[in-house]
Amino acid sequence: MKNIKLTLILLFTGIVIVSACKKKDDDGGQPQAILIDTNLVVNKPWKLKSVYYQDNNGWQDFAPFIHPCEWDNLLYFDSGGNARVEDGDIKCTTTDPVFTKGGTWYIDRESKIITLDNGDGIQNFQISEINDTQMVVFARVKSNPFEVDARVTFIEDQY
Repeated sequence: MKNIKLTLILLFTGIVIVSACKKKDDDGGQPQAILIDTNLVVNKPWKLKSVYYQDNNGWQDFAPFIHPCEWDNLLYFDSGGNARVEDGDIKCTTTDPVFTKGGTWYIDRESKIITLDNGDGIQNFQISEINDTQMVVFARVKSNPFEVDARVTFIEDQY
């Protein structure tokens, strides 16, 4: 469980979320994918709202395992494919730097898959939904010998 906790904490501090939907052609043909608008994601401060994991009993709230200093961290994604996490006002330790973690990210705009490389490994995330103020993503988190499904929601920080 300790490995899953660490992996889920890394998960929510290192992801971005985007969503897309499908629409029918004007002529009634097959649905066409609407490509993800990456402008909904980039250059915004995203803050953790909730983290859930799924076990044999259904979806479980992971919030009790997250330290208060993690809840106000801000996640940024730039249009050049770089990502960073900045500490919020609540510090885990007083010597924590403002810049805590960096990496790279990529969105496959058609399949709705986000790939993140935070230096600790590469993780894919299934995009669920996005609007101007909220993002939701699902991921299969592996931490030997366990694997769990996770659902993470971020909100745009309004300062």
